[in-house]
Amino acid sequence: MFFRFSSDDQSKIWLNGKEVFTITNAEAAILDRHTIPVTLKPGKNAILVKVCNEEIDWGFHLRITDADGKPFKDLKINDASIRK
Repeated sequence: MFFRFSSDDQSKIWLNGKEVFTITNAEAAILDRHTIPVTLKPGKNAILVKVCNEEIDWGFHLRITDADGKPFKDLKINDASIRK
């Protein structure tokens, strides 16, 4: 299982309280720029993404995929727990 990720600008990702990825330089958010191997536990998992913006626009892309970059059809996202 993989996170396919990019952000504009610096960022960190935590999975279930453990830091799994960091970007320390400013870069544009380009889909699937980084591929991060992760293991989700059965049941609920907490994903935290923090993005630092240097100037103008900011944002990020995060996809959860298999090794071939295909999304999982049985993965459920709890929208009620998303905080902005």
